[in-house]
Amino acid sequence: MTTPMNKKIQATKAAMAHVSGYADINTFVETGTAFATTTVAALEIFTEVHSIDLSPELHKRAVEQHGDRAGLTFHFGDSAEVLPRVLAGIDRPVVVLLDAHYCLGFGGKAAKKTFPLWAELDVFKARKHADLVLVDDIHTFGRDRQDIRVTNGVEWEGVTPQALVKHMGDRLVAHAPFRDQYALYLSAE
Repeated sequence: MTTPMNKKIQATKAAMAHVSGYADINTFVETGTAFATTTVAALEIFTEVHSIDLSPELHKRAVEQHGDRAGLTFHFGDSAEVLPRVLAGIDRPVVVLLDAHYCLGFGGKAAKKTFPLWAELDVFKARKHADLVLVDDIHTFGRDRQDIRVTNGVEWEGVTPQALVKHMGDRLVAHAPFRDQYALYLSAE
């Protein structure tokens, strides 16, 4: 008996098929493991899956429950710092789901001093591959999220499709919403 595909992975698959040249990417990177639901579901369509989480508790749980799965690697730490190290070992296009939002109650927020999204996007601006970057939680775009705020600066209220497009600049070949994700299609350099 098969289970229905995870909604985030359904949206990811649709985004991959939307623009020519992205459907055959076989490596998935996720920031924000949480309970590893999306991470494990990604193995349905990707041969290599990496997931990064800031919470020691969530990272440990994911490794204990799913760490023995072939093709799956869990990484612990701040996604803005760990993501470049993970990608340095991957010399091909990836699909990345940027979902590293502060997980209240699991130890990740206390260690954070900055809003990670823009630093994560900068990592992809510097890569030379035709990556597909999915920014999760469109419903949060443009909103001042006091419940997860960790800085005095601009956080989610500054995230809009227009701001994402401007930030990615000439690396962007296309962009579109898919469910609760915003897809940024990058050119190879």
